Amino acid sequence: GAFDSVLMNPPFGTRNESHGADVAFMQAGLRLCRPGGAVYSLHKTSTRPFIAKKAAEAGGEASVVAELRFEIPRMYKHHRQPSKDVAVDFWRA
Repeated sequence: GAFDSVLMNPPFGTRNESHGADVAFMQAGLRLCRPGGAVYSLHKTSTRPFIAKKAAEAGGEASVVAELRFEIPRMYKHHRQPSKDVAVDFWRA
């Protein structure tokens, strides 16, 4: 890769039709980083064990550097509330 750092806010990937988009984004970010570089990425806290597992499977180290709250407005048909406050992890991989 060519970059020292990649910062991203991928789709959360928790719905079946997303097909793990969050992990695909993180993997693409890692490919864009030079050796020793870092990806910073937001993921739902509820997926923490899954993201940690995927990072380990890829042979990399990943850690949560901040726990945040993220307000998501109603944007899609499956959103039933005007907005929702979601627990989010800010990862460094």
